[in-house]
Amino acid sequence: MAAAIAAAGAPDVPASDQVAIQGDGPDAQDMVDGAPEEEDAEEAPTGAVASAAAPSMATHLITLHLLRDGLLGVAVAGRPVADGNDGLAGQPRELLAYLALQRGRPVPRDHILEALWPDHDPAKSISSFHKALHLLRKGLAAQAGLPPGLMIVTERQGEYLLAPEAVWVDALAFEEALDEAAQAGQEDRHGALLRRALDLYGGALLGDQVPDWAAEERRRLHDRYLDAVRALSTWHEGHGDLASALVLALRLADADPLTEAYHRRVMRLQGQSGDHDAVQRRYALLCDILRTELRASPSKLTQAVYARSMEQEEAVS
Repeated sequence: MAAAIAAAGAPDVPASDQVAIQGDGPDAQDMVDGAPEEEDAEEAPTGAVASAAAPSMATHLITLHLLRDGLLGVAVAGRPVADGNDGLAGQPRELLAYLALQRGRPVPRDHILEALWPDHDPAKSISSFHKALHLLRKGLAAQAGLPPGLMIVTERQGEYLLAPEAVWVDALAFEEALDEAAQAGQEDRHGALLRRALDLYGGALLGDQVPDWAAEERRRLHDRYLDAVRALSTWHEGHGDLASALVLALRLADADPLTEAYHRRVMRLQGQSGDHDAVQRRYALLCDILRTELRASPSKLTQAVYARSMEQEEAVS
């Protein structure tokens, strides 16, 4: 982000709102119905007001919760914004989510049009985009109490950016925690970072209303979530905490019930804990799932894990 300068003609911004927000003017040929030209013209100052980025969502003007069941969660200046409030519903809200997942990278307009309006003719998609952008900027400014001429979604040479210093996104924080965990040298810090990441994952990306453009990212983040659950389960097992390891193993099997390896982990931990009745119930559940969903039986490896647990029960009894 360019060095901060005062926006031309804009009133002073309170210190609490000094985040990377730029003034910007639209391309004249792209003005749209529903986004009045004179309103966008008021957004013409080219300056910015900024402060250093901070890692905590408490220090960001906008917080976005994308990893949750149901609708995208938006809060501005600490206040939740309901879907349908102040221009932050429907397409503006989807545009906000799309820009938030770009990880601070500017996005060419054509990429946005292809993702959010793939079935529209060019003229209609451009009109839809600028209407959504206008409503999004207006809604964010109204919620945040920003002065005229300052905005959070900026444009430069046909590329659009959601100012990363202004916005905290749970999906990005989730991945940052996982990346830190992978590099953590201390075992205790590794486990703490994995726990932090899992606390941030409240559900699949954009819940049950995921648009086509987000489907691949949703799968990728879900795979990272499963890897993190497995890693933390292994971490607890390595530290002798079989109860916590089992809770996470059950979470893993519930999240992906068709993967036998996850059920084997559950049975192995149940067997190590001496709960052989639970092993029998888990094996019966797996057999039922495989038969119903895949018309298949457990693999030889899974059968061997089950048999070994039953042998251990007989040896104890």
